[in-house]
Amino acid sequence: MQLKTKYLNGLLIFLIVVAVVLGYAIYSQSPEKPELKAEISSLTPTPDESEVLNVPDLNASTEEKQRHFELVVQVAKTAEFLDISDCNPSPVVMKIKKGETIAVRNNDSADHSIVFNLESIHPIPAGSTKNITNVFDKGPGVYGYGCDASTGAVGMFLVTE
Repeated sequence: MQLKTKYLNGLLIFLIVVAVVLGYAIYSQSPEKPELKAEISSLTPTPDESEVLNVPDLNASTEEKQRHFELVVQVAKTAEFLDISDCNPSPVVMKIKKGETIAVRNNDSADHSIVFNLESIHPIPAGSTKNITNVFDKGPGVYGYGCDASTGAVGMFLVTE
């Protein structure tokens, strides 16, 4: 009887181990979780969002400048706040009204600064949101901005009336 109990206990332990190994194998073979995939894809700029940051130079043709402006309008999004975590803004182009206060959120563990025209630098401490006002004193238009020591625009604002 004792031998039979040991045999059954061993068999039970063996079956549990096999079940755990098979469960892990099945779980690791399953596709990525959709919510994680959606979160990652929202951090990756679309081709249009990347293209909009390639601003035509001052000598560009009127048609080229117009195409760029139309792309800015197409990509622009209204949002409750601008997220500059990792200096990868979301949205890439934020549509705001002239005189509107901009809430800038930094979810990083590191401080960042949003920079307008090298003269207007706004530090955003890690894990905080800061309201910025009166940045676009020239009126409606497209305004680029940098983050920390970026050499070019990382994002834009489409300012409307």
